[in-house]
Amino acid sequence: MKSNWSPTLEIFEGHTLVTNGICGYIRHPMNVSQWLWGMAQILLLQNWLAGPLNLIYFIPVYILRVQAEEKMMLDTFGDPYREYMKKTGGVIPKL
Repeated sequence: MKSNWSPTLEIFEGHTLVTNGICGYIRHPMNVSQWLWGMAQILLLQNWLAGPLNLIYFIPVYILRVQAEEKMMLDTFGDPYREYMKKTGGVIPKL
């Protein structure tokens, strides 16, 4: 998975669809970490304004990025990615 990850949305030469490890349960593990970090800040920061601001900023960024990422992955991997989407949750694992 390491060679397939990038902070920007791009497909590399030889890019593969990773469906094992944590990616076998959720499609967006990096976004899960951001959600958890944002919720932890609300609990950990003593400033009741600064804590929620991270989530307020992250929510629209998350929505826009995930939409673009899902489209890019569907365009690149097609039906295998559709099947992967049926089996996994975006940020919450399917039971």
